[in-house]
Amino acid sequence: MNVTLAPSRMMVPAALSVGVVVAVMGPLLTRQAVEGGRETVGGPVGHVVHLISSAGWSWAALAFAVGWVCRSGGRAVWLAPATLMVAVAAYYLVKLGQGGFRAYPLDPRGFGDGAAPLPIDWGSMAGTVTVWWIGALVFGPFLGLAGAHKSVFTETVKNNRGKLLVRALGT
Repeated sequence: MNVTLAPSRMMVPAALSVGVVVAVMGPLLTRQAVEGGRETVGGPVGHVVHLISSAGWSWAALAFAVGWVCRSGGRAVWLAPATLMVAVAAYYLVKLGQGGFRAYPLDPRGFGDGAAPLPIDWGSMAGTVTVWWIGALVFGPFLGLAGAHKSVFTETVKNNRGKLLVRALGT
Protein backbone atom coordinates (compact mmCIF):
# COMPACT_ATOMS: atom_id res chain seq x y z
CA MET A 1 0.00 0.00 0.00
CA ASN A 2 1.47 3.34 -1.05
CA VAL A 3 0.40 6.12 1.29
CA THR A 4 1.13 9.63 0.08
CA LEU A 5 1.54 12.06 2.98
CA ALA A 6 1.08 15.18 0.90
CA PRO A 7 0.34 15.86 -2.74
CA SER A 8 3.48 16.49 -4.75
CA ARG A 9 2.57 20.11 -5.49
CA MET A 10 2.24 20.84 -1.76
CA MET A 11 5.51 19.23 -0.71
CA VAL A 12 7.76 22.27 -1.12
CA PRO A 13 5.56 24.89 0.61
CA ALA A 14 4.70 22.41 3.37
CA ALA A 15 8.34 21.55 4.06
CA LEU A 16 9.43 25.20 4.04
CA SER A 17 6.53 26.20 6.31
CA VAL A 18 7.33 23.48 8.84
CA GLY A 19 10.96 24.62 8.77
CA VAL A 20 9.93 28.18 9.58
CA VAL A 21 7.68 27.04 12.45
CA VAL A 22 10.40 24.85 13.98
CA ALA A 23 12.92 27.67 13.62
CA VAL A 24 10.90 30.46 15.20
CA MET A 25 9.62 28.44 18.17
CA GLY A 26 12.97 28.57 19.95
CA PRO A 27 13.50 32.33 19.99
CA LEU A 28 9.80 33.19 20.34
CA LEU A 29 9.60 31.24 23.58
CA THR A 30 12.18 33.50 25.24
CA ARG A 31 12.09 37.09 26.46
CA GLN A 32 14.47 39.61 27.94
CA ALA A 33 15.06 38.80 31.62
CA VAL A 34 14.93 41.56 34.20
CA GLU A 35 18.46 40.83 35.41
CA GLY A 36 19.79 40.57 31.85
CA GLY A 37 20.02 37.71 29.44
CA ARG A 38 17.06 35.69 28.20
CA GLU A 39 14.45 33.63 30.03
CA THR A 40 11.96 31.05 28.79
CA VAL A 41 8.25 31.83 28.72
CA GLY A 42 5.30 29.45 28.70
CA GLY A 43 6.05 27.57 31.91
CA PRO A 44 7.43 24.04 31.87
CA VAL A 45 5.86 23.20 28.51
CA GLY A 46 7.32 26.34 26.90
CA HIS A 47 10.70 25.49 28.37
CA VAL A 48 10.64 21.96 26.95
CA VAL A 49 9.46 23.15 23.51
CA HIS A 50 12.18 25.84 23.51
CA LEU A 51 14.88 23.30 24.39
CA ILE A 52 13.70 20.83 21.74
CA SER A 53 13.36 23.39 18.95
CA SER A 54 16.70 25.02 19.77
CA ALA A 55 18.69 21.79 19.84
CA GLY A 56 20.83 20.81 16.88
CA TRP A 57 19.42 17.28 16.70
CA SER A 58 15.92 18.68 16.08
CA TRP A 59 17.22 20.57 13.05
CA ALA A 60 18.86 17.37 11.79
CA ALA A 61 15.58 15.54 12.41
CA LEU A 62 13.80 18.23 10.38
CA ALA A 63 16.00 17.52 7.35
CA PHE A 64 15.59 13.75 7.85
CA ALA A 65 11.79 14.14 8.09
CA VAL A 66 11.70 16.21 4.91
CA GLY A 67 13.49 13.37 3.12
CA TRP A 68 11.17 10.81 4.67
CA VAL A 69 8.10 12.69 3.46
CA CYS A 70 9.60 13.20 0.00
CA ARG A 71 10.10 9.47 -0.51
CA SER A 72 12.31 10.41 -3.43
CA GLY A 73 16.04 10.80 -3.12
CA GLY A 74 16.18 13.36 -5.92
CA ARG A 75 13.73 15.71 -4.25
CA ALA A 76 15.07 15.08 -0.73
CA VAL A 77 18.61 16.07 -1.77
CA TRP A 78 17.57 19.64 -2.59
CA LEU A 79 14.45 20.14 -0.41
CA ALA A 80 16.10 19.19 2.92
CA PRO A 81 18.90 21.79 2.65
CA ALA A 82 16.46 24.37 1.25
CA THR A 83 14.21 23.81 4.26
CA LEU A 84 17.16 24.18 6.63
CA MET A 85 18.32 27.38 4.90
CA VAL A 86 14.86 28.96 5.09
CA ALA A 87 14.63 27.88 8.74
CA VAL A 88 18.01 29.45 9.53
CA ALA A 89 16.94 32.71 7.90
CA ALA A 90 13.66 32.71 9.86
CA TYR A 91 15.45 31.94 13.13
CA TYR A 92 17.92 34.78 12.78
CA LEU A 93 15.29 37.26 11.56
CA VAL A 94 13.35 36.60 14.76
CA LYS A 95 16.55 37.00 16.78
CA LEU A 96 17.18 40.28 14.97
CA GLY A 97 13.66 41.45 15.75
CA GLN A 98 14.23 40.63 19.42
CA GLY A 99 17.23 42.93 19.54
CA GLY A 100 19.96 40.44 18.78
CA PHE A 101 23.02 41.43 16.77
CA ARG A 102 23.19 44.91 18.24
CA ALA A 103 26.58 46.58 18.08
CA TYR A 104 28.18 47.20 21.44
CA PRO A 105 29.00 50.83 22.27
CA LEU A 106 32.66 51.66 22.72
CA ASP A 107 31.68 54.31 25.28
CA PRO A 108 28.81 53.06 27.46
CA ARG A 109 28.03 56.53 28.86
CA GLY A 110 24.82 58.02 27.55
CA PHE A 111 23.22 54.70 26.63
CA GLY A 112 20.74 54.60 29.53
CA ASP A 113 16.96 54.87 29.45
CA GLY A 114 15.59 56.74 26.48
CA ALA A 115 18.74 56.36 24.42
CA ALA A 116 18.48 55.54 20.75
CA PRO A 117 18.79 51.81 19.99
CA LEU A 118 22.21 50.59 19.06
CA PRO A 119 22.92 49.97 15.39
CA ILE A 120 22.73 46.44 14.06
CA ASP A 121 25.98 44.57 13.59
CA TRP A 122 25.20 43.26 10.10
CA GLY A 123 28.63 41.66 9.74
CA SER A 124 28.08 39.46 12.78
CA MET A 125 24.62 38.45 11.61
CA ALA A 126 25.78 37.73 8.05
CA GLY A 127 28.70 35.66 9.32
CA THR A 128 26.53 33.60 11.65
CA VAL A 129 23.86 32.97 9.01
CA THR A 130 26.51 32.05 6.43
CA VAL A 131 28.10 29.47 8.73
CA TRP A 132 24.75 27.79 9.36
CA TRP A 133 23.81 27.96 5.67
CA ILE A 134 27.06 26.19 4.81
CA GLY A 135 26.17 23.54 7.40
CA ALA A 136 22.73 23.19 5.84
CA LEU A 137 24.24 22.80 2.37
CA VAL A 138 26.79 20.23 3.56
CA PHE A 139 24.65 18.06 5.85
CA GLY A 140 21.14 18.72 4.51
CA PRO A 141 21.42 16.56 1.38
CA PHE A 142 22.79 13.61 3.36
CA LEU A 143 20.09 13.86 6.04
CA GLY A 144 17.35 14.26 3.44
CA LEU A 145 18.66 11.33 1.44
CA ALA A 146 18.86 9.21 4.61
CA GLY A 147 15.22 10.06 5.34
CA ALA A 148 14.17 9.17 1.79
CA HIS A 149 15.99 5.84 1.98
CA LYS A 150 14.49 5.16 5.41
CA SER A 151 11.00 5.54 3.95
CA VAL A 152 11.88 3.26 1.01
CA PHE A 153 13.34 0.69 3.43
CA THR A 154 10.22 0.85 5.63
CA GLU A 155 7.92 0.33 2.64
CA THR A 156 10.03 -2.60 1.42
CA VAL A 157 9.88 -4.28 4.82
CA LYS A 158 6.11 -3.72 5.11
CA ASN A 159 5.45 -5.09 1.63
CA ASN A 160 7.73 -8.11 2.02
CA ARG A 161 7.28 -8.94 5.70
CA GLY A 162 6.33 -12.58 5.09
CA LYS A 163 9.07 -13.14 2.53
CA LEU A 164 11.69 -11.66 4.84
CA LEU A 165 10.55 -13.86 7.72
CA VAL A 166 10.75 -16.99 5.55
CA ARG A 167 14.25 -16.03 4.39
CA ALA A 168 15.35 -15.29 7.95
CA LEU A 169 14.12 -18.66 9.18
CA GLY A 170 15.88 -20.38 6.28
CA THR A 171 12.83 -22.20 5.00
